[in-house]
Amino acid sequence: PISTIGSRSVSTVPSQALILLNNEFVLQQAARWAERVRTAASDDRTRVQLMFRQAFARPPEAWELADSMAFLSQGRNLEDLCHVLFNSAEFLYVQ
Repeated sequence: PISTIGSRSVSTVPSQALILLNNEFVLQQAARWAERVRTAASDDRTRVQLMFRQAFARPPEAWELADSMAFLSQGRNLEDLCHVLFNSAEFLYVQ
């Protein structure tokens, strides 16, 4: 634990996923990101497009935009969508 190494070994343990799902810091960061996006754009469609550009450095695919808009239309908020994007494989792993 006290030594520095140049690379991290690949591991998938349940605690990593649970931390991203339940950790207070992650939830706070999702709320902060949502607030920044909320002030930067005036409508949900533009906000979703901005979120994908910020998270993945690309615009959303048509199906991703449609799914995100459907997610928001079901009464979910931007904080929830930010949290979902934080937990996506594309956000977590460099391709």
